[in-house]
Amino acid sequence: MEFEFVSDNVALDFAGTRMYRESAPLERLSAPGDLAQWIAASALLDVVPKIDAASFDSALQLREAIYQCGVACARGAELPEADRRVVNQFAAVPPVKTRLLEVAHRVREGDLDNVLATVARSAIEAVGGEEHARLRECGGTDCTRLFVDRSRGGNRRWCGMDICGTRAKSAAYRQRHKGSLAP
Repeated sequence: MEFEFVSDNVALDFAGTRMYRESAPLERLSAPGDLAQWIAASALLDVVPKIDAASFDSALQLREAIYQCGVACARGAELPEADRRVVNQFAAVPPVKTRLLEVAHRVREGDLDNVLATVARSAIEAVGGEEHARLRECGGTDCTRLFVDRSRGGNRRWCGMDICGTRAKSAAYRQRHKGSLAP
């Protein structure tokens, strides 16, 4: 399975593993093995740990709390208290341990709890840090991804151009040329 990392924040990319939440939800993390694949794709660890069902359920709880806090931030609303507590609880664990071995060689070590702590801390930075005002919801039709808008003008509208941006621009083009394309 391929995962997209388009949010400019690993926590928001993690939240984006459940897509199209309001229309036809698409679950990218259906089993512990999917989470292991996401961890490998995210490059948070060099060796992906074994994930049991309870740990998997716990990770999904964090993912949903991150999403709810991110949406609240993007909309200028108050953070849901229960979700804020979940994020803080996961962030209290030590993050992934990174060590420098030599030039162009480092090691990233830890277990699932360390990965989730790293992700939770990333969420805290996105929602509670200096860039909180740049947290956005994708403007794509039915897309529910969140992203950090690091564009110079602060006017990024889509989580990514490959899917949502292209769809929106194609739809706008078709709408503009609707009458002129008829035979």
